[in-house]
Amino acid sequence: MRYFIAGGGCYGSYYVRQLDRARALGKISATEIVVVDRNPQCAVSKTLDSIAGARLVVCDWLEFGKQVWEHQKEWANDMWVPTPIGPHILYHWVANQGGIRSGALAHAPYQGVVPPLAYAQVIGEGTLVLSHAPGVCPVNCVEPLICPLTKDHRDWEMKDTVRELVQEQKASHLIDDVAVFVCHHHSHGVGTIPMTSIYEEWNRIYQRLSSGARRVAVATVSSCHGILDVMEKR
Repeated sequence: MRYFIAGGGCYGSYYVRQLDRARALGKISATEIVVVDRNPQCAVSKTLDSIAGARLVVCDWLEFGKQVWEHQKEWANDMWVPTPIGPHILYHWVANQGGIRSGALAHAPYQGVVPPLAYAQVIGEGTLVLSHAPGVCPVNCVEPLICPLTKDHRDWEMKDTVRELVQEQKASHLIDDVAVFVCHHHSHGVGTIPMTSIYEEWNRIYQRLSSGARRVAVATVSSCHGILDVMEKR
């Protein structure tokens, strides 16, 4: 199994070390650990030689998305390790490839209801940022059933929150459908999104765009947090 890591800075360097430790303990089977960063001198580049099967791909994240699309059969059983702080990479991948397949697409500001969560805000040019967490989460929280902040049972899943939110907006055509990419804790503090789920959501949402959907949302979520952008077919 390959693990593709977004970025070779402090987070990427940590994820490489943790995946290598998990592999040494037999918790995961990693044939390759691939870091994607446009900077050939990024922090992780200085340590990869000491880790078996680890390598750096010097590439812009958006350009790498084209490779992900082209390698569906080869990479279907692999894992994407997203960055917790960075641009909404999966939205840009979907928008870029969707424009090629379905015609011109443009970013549209989120115009629906902002749900009453612990944190919910429309930022920048219309990106919806969401969190169920009632405070600052512990570093590398694995989102257990007992929330470290509330000390109580965690009764939420952001993927369900997002789907319910979009369902409420379908009647008014503010959003016609949503692609939800779900990151879950995988091992040793590293969250992953299975590549197979990325391909499934890509193909499903492109079919919707081709069959008449005009406003489609893309959300990347963990159990507690989420980010959502909307694209509009022009």
